[in-house]
Amino acid sequence: MIIRNPGRKLIAVVLLLSMAGACTACKKKAKDKRKREILESDTFFESEVGELKFPVDESKKLSYLMVDSVEYLGDMLLVNYTATYELPEEISHSNMPYIPDFDYDAFSSQKTVLFDLHGDPISKGNLHDPKDGELMTCATDKDGNLGFLIRDNNANPELSEYFILIKNNEGEVVKRISLEVPWFKDNRPISKMQFLPDGLITMTEARSGMEMPIYVFDENGKNLGTITPMGRAIMSDIFVQNGKYYILTAPSDFLYSNEISYTINEVDMQTWSLKEGKKTNGIMSTEAVSASEDGLYSTTPNGIDKYDISSGEMKEILNWNQTDVNHNVLSMVKSYPKNENEIFAIAEFFDPENTRSTYYVINLHRAEKNPHAGEKIMYVGGSYISDDFYDFVQRYNADPGTKLRIETIDYAFSETETTIEIAEKSPGGLADKVYLQFLSGNAPDILLGFSGFDQFQYGGFLEDLNPYIDGEDGLDRSLYFDNIFRAMESDGKLYSAPLCFELDGCIVNPDLVDAERNWSFEDLDKVAASLPENVELLPDMKCEEMLAKYLSPDLTDYMDMKKKNVSFSSENMIRLMEEVKKYGKTDEKIKPARWSKSIMGTSGYEGVMGLGIGSTFSIQDVGNLLACGNLAMCDVTVSDFQDYHLYKQVVPGGGKLLGYPSAQKKGILADPVKSISIVESSPYKKEAWSIIKSFFGEESQLETTAFPVSRSAFA
Repeated sequence: MIIRNPGRKLIAVVLLLSMAGACTACKKKAKDKRKREILESDTFFESEVGELKFPVDESKKLSYLMVDSVEYLGDMLLVNYTATYELPEEISHSNMPYIPDFDYDAFSSQKTVLFDLHGDPISKGNLHDPKDGELMTCATDKDGNLGFLIRDNNANPELSEYFILIKNNEGEVVKRISLEVPWFKDNRPISKMQFLPDGLITMTEARSGMEMPIYVFDENGKNLGTITPMGRAIMSDIFVQNGKYYILTAPSDFLYSNEISYTINEVDMQTWSLKEGKKTNGIMSTEAVSASEDGLYSTTPNGIDKYDISSGEMKEILNWNQTDVNHNVLSMVKSYPKNENEIFAIAEFFDPENTRSTYYVINLHRAEKNPHAGEKIMYVGGSYISDDFYDFVQRYNADPGTKLRIETIDYAFSETETTIEIAEKSPGGLADKVYLQFLSGNAPDILLGFSGFDQFQYGGFLEDLNPYIDGEDGLDRSLYFDNIFRAMESDGKLYSAPLCFELDGCIVNPDLVDAERNWSFEDLDKVAASLPENVELLPDMKCEEMLAKYLSPDLTDYMDMKKKNVSFSSENMIRLMEEVKKYGKTDEKIKPARWSKSIMGTSGYEGVMGLGIGSTFSIQDVGNLLACGNLAMCDVTVSDFQDYHLYKQVVPGGGKLLGYPSAQKKGILADPVKSISIVESSPYKKEAWSIIKSFFGEESQLETTAFPVSRSAFA
């Protein structure tokens, strides 16, 4: 089995495509510049975390609760949600698909409720009366009243009426605004309404992420104009900076692209248009972006950032290390800073086992003194730090017996050192950024997720973990897949220990692909020549993507990373390039390949979540193509046995997992999903190894998101 090396693969592809060499900075290590002790004067925010307590019908058993919207109103939250309850057994088990006399509506209800900032409901009942009409969306006006956009449906869409009901916090109607809507002959799925400081009202449609117009009304409901995005997709509310209106946008075709370039565009209310945008970095997700009266804020796993209109960058105003909030609650969060001392946030935590979300309200207040003063600091840096590691950090920092406090930084989301765009577009570029942190004396004590990158592969920065594994407080190699450890060594030294791994290869239809697990390019050509007319060999794939994948098994034959030598003039490399030219695509836009063929109804797999059902986007539906026998093979990543069985079952009669075809027939690749290292300059190596060792324990190994390296986890 071959270990995939992401750093080497990237370097190889760059060299092949550009035929240009790379420069490497000298490995002169700087003195540790990290702050090592917390002072009483250091910034810290006390936190109060409460769960949203949704009013439900206690006389019925809740089946599902879906939150449609959560709006922050300054000192309250306005939440629109739908609660669905289990039907009585005599109804759910009835042979009749529909029972006319049964009140099905009583087992599903939509509610609009006000909550305080501790998560408790404060409105007496449902603020929206369904008799008023269909609730489209809601917002708060400049006076703090609640605005409900209502559609009074008519069988003839041209006669449907749209209006806004302005209500106070008690649900009493203060004002009714009839809307002069600019659309005709069809109903529009308006999902967002906003009251602007100057009295204007804007509305956008539900199809977020597409080129949808913004409708503008005055305070009396008169339509003033329609803002056409002109090739841009609206990604945020309108916000104000320096007296001007702005909005976050992305290219309207970003769903077909692996790169998303966000821009901030000024909204011209005179011409009803968007001005040319200014690129902004550091946006983790538009779901984590919030617009307030004084600007645009973005929340990342590192902290809360504010958009600087002059520089186009996000500037950090709070770091989560300055709080005791569990990072796991922060994977989906929006923040609403009131001022530099008070910050409010709404967090959504999704539980994949129950397929249900829990919502939290977080109140942060600047403390007069840092309660952790005197504690020593251990730094952990990584890329896309996992939830289980954040859970460990929470327990570790809360343990009064530990003398150290762990502070984390996720380099993939750091607005000062890199951006998510760099992280996704170029793993090697991210490694270079982290490498510079090492050179400048800002290395962490523990490094997560950088196995295989040349910058850290050959000593000088990371500890050899073999002496720790074989030492007095080490691991019993017989209890682990030691071949995975050995495969990750460089010159007999293990600089990064794998915690779990995935398998990369191809799922094939054995009726169409007659090949063994380890197969060659000659075998691939034979398969391609034997396929029926209505069968494709592979999904459409760009040449550079195919080159990266099929180069991986034989990479060490072409590159000597230690000596910085490459040799691409061999027969095998020429053959690889010919295969890529033959089967790869050069089109600028290739439909994304997605697995949307569901097998949840297949015997033995009822209820299994793994492959989504259908899609509304234009894609290459590889799951459906395989299931219908129109595709011979497809590249897959197998993270666990469920993945393996899911992919096999999609192919009629059962699929077969092979390695990538390669010159040397080296077969399936193992990819270390999570790896962990000790930095050589760390003053806390003993403590770092103790932390690393805990992740090789049985409980931690059973909770990994990929194949564990512990043998007992498979028992």
